[in-house]
Amino acid sequence: MFNIMKHFISTYLQKNNKSSLSSYTLFHKPKQILLNNHTDISDHIIISILYSQQDTDRREGKFYVGQVLYQLLKNYHSRFIITLCENGNVNNKIPDDIELIRRLVPVFIINTSDSDQIIDMYEREKQAHLQCILANFQSFPDISYVLLLQDDAQPIGDDFYLRFLSLIDYRIKQQWPLNGYRQQPAFLKIYHPRWLINYLHPSVYTIVQLIATSLLLTFVFFACFNLLQIIKQGNDNNANNSVNNITFVNRLISTNLNRIYFIYYFLLITLVLILLNHSNVSWTWRSLHPSFYAIYPAPSCCLPGVVYFRQTYIQIIDYLDSVKCHNGYAIDTAFDDLPKRIPLQTYLVEPNLIHHIGLYSRLRHTYINPYLLD
Repeated sequence: MFNIMKHFISTYLQKNNKSSLSSYTLFHKPKQILLNNHTDISDHIIISILYSQQDTDRREGKFYVGQVLYQLLKNYHSRFIITLCENGNVNNKIPDDIELIRRLVPVFIINTSDSDQIIDMYEREKQAHLQCILANFQSFPDISYVLLLQDDAQPIGDDFYLRFLSLIDYRIKQQWPLNGYRQQPAFLKIYHPRWLINYLHPSVYTIVQLIATSLLLTFVFFACFNLLQIIKQGNDNNANNSVNNITFVNRLISTNLNRIYFIYYFLLITLVLILLNHSNVSWTWRSLHPSFYAIYPAPSCCLPGVVYFRQTYIQIIDYLDSVKCHNGYAIDTAFDDLPKRIPLQTYLVEPNLIHHIGLYSRLRHTYINPYLLD
């Protein structure tokens, strides 16, 4: 497993670009194994972990980046290349576990500019995000997709790679072909907090799905009930009479009483679905197979796991370079404004493909309410 990954990285990793936007260096490239210059990696996908060292890394025994990398390597798939972006750790004392990680995967040291200017932590976070995207796309010029994970975003399940490949191959490539006429989106989020996908924070998609699901369930229950009534009456009146479709449909829609019952059951089922919550209902059956996944415009932005596209990443870099982040306007808020500033749409896949396991916010220096995590 490691030999395959090291071989790809050794063969295809390019020298870093010296443009004004670039502020990263390749710290470590694993030794060359089984060199083959003719290997094609155009169908491979980069998974890059954005890591920022902090004193809270090991609070309560939680070394998040280690957990994330372990989950990725445990069930490693040969179509993926894993990298790590370290946020300005080049001159710090590096702990043994990070030194070990540096021997397993290639590491980009980002935010390495020598400027004496003091940079706001929110702007520094944005720069780290920007430079990690840039480093991966520039270093792997044949790659079409980069999945950028925060260091506390852990893939869900041992079949994560298979489900993610199905999402890429059978949904994303079909919806936005690499050489098609449709422009690819700015990015696709694979995580959104459950508490933000509910009817207290409604979106057009959730409301439409609520109404459609309620209508479908109401019709099914109502039709089954009337069919049983017709069969029962037919058996009582004449055991030899059969129930035909015309009789069934006429009975279903003919009387005003039935219409009132239909509306009553529709409202009752809608109320039950609201009480059950959108994610509990929708995610249960959508999780059965990637073909059931929903992809729709992202209602708001948070960034534990985001897929970026080669066709549009330069526009994302230019946009991020044009905005300045600060307290009250972090990078997730900047991405909320992206569709208003440039002609690109942001999308969300449902259900979540990763867990957000970090309990501590490095920007706010406080613990996060576990209820807000998934």
